[in-house]
Amino acid sequence: MTVKHLIVCYDVEKTKDRNKVIKVLEYYGLKRIQYSVFMGSLTDTRLHQMNTRIKREFTKPSIKILVIEVCNACMERALLVHEELPKVNRKFEVI
Repeated sequence: MTVKHLIVCYDVEKTKDRNKVIKVLEYYGLKRIQYSVFMGSLTDTRLHQMNTRIKREFTKPSIKILVIEVCNACMERALLVHEELPKVNRKFEVI
């Protein structure tokens, strides 16, 4: 099972729309690292589900969402000043 590391940024004017975006990102287990930036890790399947949901639910041109896949080497070099980065190197075991 492949895990993808992600950074998700958004720019949403209306509070109601912004709260919906936040709920979706939190639903998929992403953690907020800045006001409009989340990060985390998802399997290929969950990433596809999240992207599909984002495209389906957020169709207004005023809602901007950027999903960036980040390689393992980049994640190891990532630095978040004054805070600890969320743990994203998860290993899954199928029983």
